[in-house]
Amino acid sequence: MKGIHKFDLITSVSLSLITFAVLGFFYYTIILYTNATYSDSDLQESMVNKMNQEEKVFTPPIDMKRLVINLPSKTRRLRFLELEMSFETLEKNNENFLEKYGPLIKDVAIGEVGRMTPAELNSLSGKIILEQRLKTKIREKTQKNLISRIFYRRFVVQ
Repeated sequence: MKGIHKFDLITSVSLSLITFAVLGFFYYTIILYTNATYSDSDLQESMVNKMNQEEKVFTPPIDMKRLVINLPSKTRRLRFLELEMSFETLEKNNENFLEKYGPLIKDVAIGEVGRMTPAELNSLSGKIILEQRLKTKIREKTQKNLISRIFYRRFVVQ
């Protein structure tokens, strides 16, 4: 080593501690630690119990017809978004949802899409941002929490 007794001692002790820690970690992960094993019947029973406790009623999503929205463009080329959406609502009674809120949703969609560039809309994060903006604007305008999720059935930027 270096010939300095204290330095050699500190180096030897620290390397020994690191070696014992790594060996202890491997001993624990290989010999002592066991993964929890699940049997199919136990898992199925727990899922059935959980589903029985949660009394949820499935409400199918509401489909909105196709919208074609012009996008801002710095070039002379015409850019637009062809958009078809489905809405998952929080209300169980949603037969007249589009009759009641359809024009408002179209207005909000046109306004929010018009503020975004085609490059933003083409990205996954842009689609998520658009969904969040639509939901918050609709909440602001209606003073109700109507929509839980928005699904894009058709999303074409040209």
